[in-house]
Amino acid sequence: MCKDKFKGILIVSDIDGTFLGNGSRVVPENIEAIERFKAQGGLFTIASGRMYLNVKTVVPEPAKLLNAPAIMANGTCLYDFSAEEIIDYAPLDKDLTARALAWVRENFPTVGIRVSTLTGFVTDRLTGFIKKDLAPYPNTVRVITDGVWCPRDEVWLKIVFRDEAQVLEDVRAGLEKRFPGAFEYGKSAMRYLEIQMSGCNKASMLVKLRKLAEDKLGRKVTVCACGDYENDLAMLGAADISACPENAIDKVKNIADLCLCHCDNGFIAALIDRLGEKEL
Repeated sequence: MCKDKFKGILIVSDIDGTFLGNGSRVVPENIEAIERFKAQGGLFTIASGRMYLNVKTVVPEPAKLLNAPAIMANGTCLYDFSAEEIIDYAPLDKDLTARALAWVRENFPTVGIRVSTLTGFVTDRLTGFIKKDLAPYPNTVRVITDGVWCPRDEVWLKIVFRDEAQVLEDVRAGLEKRFPGAFEYGKSAMRYLEIQMSGCNKASMLVKLRKLAEDKLGRKVTVCACGDYENDLAMLGAADISACPENAIDKVKNIADLCLCHCDNGFIAALIDRLGEKEL
């Protein structure tokens, strides 16, 4: 085994629908391939809409699996699992966000809302989709009781709206009209609409991650980004090599350099095998 075969290659993978299989299944072939990839000099990490607080429930021992900082909350946080520390973050504007959330609640009373913070989650109604989403993290949830969205001293990073697909499209259109150019929008699944401050996404944090990796190695790195949904598009476009699983949406497939097997069949393992070939 050549210990430097993958030196200078950084794989950055989305979690759900890419690294994980159906039903958030950990795919053994992926884990085995990642360990082999790292042993041969490669760097592997994740870029997810999830926050570091809820990654450990789906990614096995991230401090051991990842050997580069992780992009969290759609690019609003860069986190080092091995050191358990936040490296960088890009917060939401407090006043603007509070006004946007108040407008959504007034005009879309059925929509579930949760906000990712540096230390947990904020919601105004622990019901429906939101109750299910936050059930595993009861000690990190703050519920607003007076109906007033106020960040207090919390750092807010990302908002997630939960409802049926068409309702979320209406929310998005309404926010874009009322707060033009203020937010970055992306869907990670049909019933998820996620927003950050304008210009903050997985691609913007990838620039910082790339520099950290190059400083660590003392050389240029080749970034291979992997994803399956709308919130991965910017990152895929910013990478040197973009790859997606068979289950990716068409918008992703249309821009990806490589489209490999379904996530449930070991997409990351297939990618590492492809990267090991002489020609991509």
